[in-house]
Amino acid sequence: PLVARRCTAPETIKSVVVLSTDGVKVVLALFMLALEDRATRAAILGAWTLADSLTYAALPAALYALQNWLCQLGYQQLDSLTYNLLNQTKTLSAALNLYLFLGRRQSATQVFALGLLLASAAMLTVPPDAGARAPGGAATLHGVVPVLVASFLSGVSATLTQWALQRRKRNSYFYSLELSLIGMSTVVAANVGGLTPDAALIRERGLFAGWTLASWLPVVSNAIGG
Repeated sequence: PLVARRCTAPETIKSVVVLSTDGVKVVLALFMLALEDRATRAAILGAWTLADSLTYAALPAALYALQNWLCQLGYQQLDSLTYNLLNQTKTLSAALNLYLFLGRRQSATQVFALGLLLASAAMLTVPPDAGARAPGGAATLHGVVPVLVASFLSGVSATLTQWALQRRKRNSYFYSLELSLIGMSTVVAANVGGLTPDAALIRERGLFAGWTLASWLPVVSNAIGG
């Protein structure tokens, strides 16, 4: 988040950042697949079907795209420490969804630790003292809510991804490629359909308003992490 705030201008269109990040992921996934032996690539392509791709990648890809868009909002509103602490609640979301959908139980110690994590997140969402009139309270709230929603979606997406990779034995690089391509399609469709506020901004400012060479630093680093 520190790099994102310093390198991403406020007028940068958030969905374009998400689209660019997925584009870099596509390049990285293709590069890693190129390093696989020919027999592995042939087996992956031979087993691929469009129905399987839509079944196991479409929903998590759309959720990842929405999650990344919400994170862009959080980057602009929160300091790095608050963002990182709130972002860790994705561990809580992942534990909950893994239990609900895959039956993965946590030990008593893990449940206690997750409770502490939830308590810390709750403390961060408490607004500043009304008498202090701390500046930026509203801006902080506008950052807290998107990050918490993004963290919850991260847990759902992680559960779906783990199910697809482990239960369906999908190649991780090829699955990343599928997620990125479907994610890009989702962002483009949302903007073309006018479903996001970014659609009007793109027509007004162009795709890369506010971008500099440094803007690619958080894009590439997020893509590598993804």
